[in-house]
Amino acid sequence: MRTPLPLLALKADTIDDLVARALEEGHPVISEDALLEKLRREWRTYILAKLILSQVSDPSIPLPEQIPHSETQRDGTSYRVYGIAHDSRPSEPYLELVRKTCAPFVGLWEQGLPKFFSHDGGIEIPDHYAARHWPFSNIPICYRQGLRFGLALPIILPLLMLDVLNGGSLSSSMKREGLTPVEAMTLHWSSREFSPSFPLHLELELTERKKTTPYSQTQRRSGYQAEFLRAWNQQRTEYNGRDEPKNITVGAGHVEEILIFLKNGIKDQKTVDLAHRHAELLHTDPERFTALCERIKNREGLTNDFAYHAGILTPYALLAGSFIL
Repeated sequence: MRTPLPLLALKADTIDDLVARALEEGHPVISEDALLEKLRREWRTYILAKLILSQVSDPSIPLPEQIPHSETQRDGTSYRVYGIAHDSRPSEPYLELVRKTCAPFVGLWEQGLPKFFSHDGGIEIPDHYAARHWPFSNIPICYRQGLRFGLALPIILPLLMLDVLNGGSLSSSMKREGLTPVEAMTLHWSSREFSPSFPLHLELELTERKKTTPYSQTQRRSGYQAEFLRAWNQQRTEYNGRDEPKNITVGAGHVEEILIFLKNGIKDQKTVDLAHRHAELLHTDPERFTALCERIKNREGLTNDFAYHAGILTPYALLAGSFIL
């Protein structure tokens, strides 16, 4: 029985490796492009099936002792990358797991992550600044989130009022005692699986094959995170002569790309220069670095909040307009 193509893709390190594995397994390979197109179709089905299964939590599965991490080496230095869930308020067991695993390290953290876990010990880096069209890159996402909330508000508002009248019993009953599906995914999925459309490592290879490398927003941020970690490590050794753990904690969707960029570098000199310049500032003037991070977060926060609230108001503005007309 042939191994399904998505599983072969997870094992293959490159597209050439995937083609070779597919031929060995007896998959029809008319051309590389045809094989990749077939993989795209099957990958969507594979991920959808995994997502459906992840909605059903099995209480008999014990929690791991720590957040899983991936490790790679470059120039004799080992780097650890921890991938965590951060799309919503963490459940109690996951919060404890992150604090126990990641918080003890004085490592780097993706922008915005520490606030989810009330963690002050790591170094938050402004990776969002590396995205093209920053600080406006997240406006479409924030607008859609606001629009969904605005459409649901007529249902949510009566529930909130009822909750207030009941002394907050509804909100207290919603306290998460078990893992959310996304949290379970970060503990049990491969770092290559965090994409609904194509395996992450092969998608990055296809991007870098192009003459001009149009990295996505996520890929640029992953490249920045990898280069910042490398520069931070080199400068700590230069300034302090210490050989401490080289750790970074990021959203799970960044892990695979960071591992590749740590190993091979990113083909975007602007991203490299930006990361190294910020890492240098962290060492020479930590206060200015902290102030820079705050300015970046505040400016992005203002644009995102504007887009979010515009999304909330849109249904009611259209409704009011229809009455006026």
